[in-house]
Amino acid sequence: MKLVLGTLQDGYATMVTFSGLLNALDGVAATEERIVFMTTNHLDRLDPALIRPGRVDMQVHVGLATPNQIRRMFLRFYPFHPLLADNLVEKLSGLPPARLPSMAQLQGYFMLAKTSPEQAVKDIVASYLSVLQSAPSASSGSGTAGSTGPGVATAQWTDALGQPHRAATMVEGQTKPAS
Repeated sequence: MKLVLGTLQDGYATMVTFSGLLNALDGVAATEERIVFMTTNHLDRLDPALIRPGRVDMQVHVGLATPNQIRRMFLRFYPFHPLLADNLVEKLSGLPPARLPSMAQLQGYFMLAKTSPEQAVKDIVASYLSVLQSAPSASSGSGTAGSTGPGVATAQWTDALGQPHRAATMVEGQTKPAS
């Protein structure tokens, strides 16, 4: 099995074998006492050999941002604007939990408006409140909601900027040891 990291469109192509990846993680040349972070949007697509116990000792689901995380991240970028942080959290409080932005999405908005917390709030609110106005219904066609199994709710929608979003919200207890 071959994994291709990078594409010719990026201007480079790197071929890494699956065996080479596993050897880099815990083969003869691997170093001891290190922490490796692996991320994926599709845990179910990973080869079980890659995430077996002993190689992956802990799995942590990093879900969508909570109101407290939204406020804290806002204050990291704009430490002198606690009222704007509270305003943002209040405006997003009407969203269903599965429709809140991810931490990465928030960071993107904050990076685009580094010098203007007011603009960041405006952009986030415009994008995510449009989700409320175009919430999935039988007639809207702007999004879908469903379930992929017990304890997992899914949603898909398009924000005001035309960006597609997909979210899955899992039941509490999002940190679990590998089995």
